[in-house]
Amino acid sequence: MNQLAFGFVVLTFILQAVMPAIAADYTLGIFGNANMDDTIDENDVAYVEGIIAGTNEETLLADANYDGVIDEDDITLITQVMRSLDMDKEFIVAISSSATSKEDFFPEFQTALNVGTGWEPDVEKVIEADPDIVFLYATQFVASCDEVQNQLENAGLTVVRFDCFRPETYLDEVSKLGFILDKEDDADDFAEFYNKCLNDIKDKVEDIPEDEKPRVYFEGFGDPYNVGGVGTVTHQIVVEAGGYDIFGDVTGYKVVDKEEVMVRDPEIIVVQGYYVIIKELTGNKHFLAIGYLAKWFYPELFEDLNPQAIHQEYLTRFQGLDCDLDEHGVFAYPA
Repeated sequence: MNQLAFGFVVLTFILQAVMPAIAADYTLGIFGNANMDDTIDENDVAYVEGIIAGTNEETLLADANYDGVIDEDDITLITQVMRSLDMDKEFIVAISSSATSKEDFFPEFQTALNVGTGWEPDVEKVIEADPDIVFLYATQFVASCDEVQNQLENAGLTVVRFDCFRPETYLDEVSKLGFILDKEDDADDFAEFYNKCLNDIKDKVEDIPEDEKPRVYFEGFGDPYNVGGVGTVTHQIVVEAGGYDIFGDVTGYKVVDKEEVMVRDPEIIVVQGYYVIIKELTGNKHFLAIGYLAKWFYPELFEDLNPQAIHQEYLTRFQGLDCDLDEHGVFAYPA
């Protein structure tokens, strides 16, 4: 039986010989400083799991995927990459509750086996599905995923660990998935699209002096005046879009005083609503968000850039969704 369990995801048509080495390469163990003790270790992982369970208070540095919210919204990220590689959905036999809860974005998986959350799946259900591969996160929910991995491997299953959201590892993981799924041509095709999204922006902004870049205040999710500094995706997309992050001296997420925002004198203020920039708008895809930001930061320099057209191409060409962005309200303003 050839199948896959996802991000939870489970596959069954891959050569078993290549899996242990790949799994080992991606079993990473770095988390945010969740317990605010200035040390990143397993205590931080345990603290985050306590936040999810409701026994610990949320802290700013506990944000697992750098979107300002400590939740399971990003459990579906690997699924998006597989769909970008034109993966046959029949090979995906089990999936997380987060994917099945997003009916508009994942309509084809509404009848797939739901094995629970990505960090506490029903392991017995996964084993009964008899997958060839189970995909878990590499650097999110590390302690829980380590435990699940041990249980599944003890049952004779192969586990692979990917994130598929971090800009610094994203294309490499897409390439690895293309190899694993025998979709190398599709991975190359997607990589070409990905690089096209970013290279023109990079070429145009990389030589702009720092003192000529627009001063940007980017307010993330959660509390008002919650900003993302070094080590967060919000900071990274501001920088890659050619902006100067006025809180670029901050590490991780932090709630700042509103007076401090005024003192730092931003020229552009980006307020991140639930459907704007990072989450549902782009499917947590940084390469789409950067396009929207670059257009806002430099409207004349990027006069010919159409972020919504790129976004539409991603949804239609790579996600196979019948979704016309012109007919689904305003996702970003100004457009």
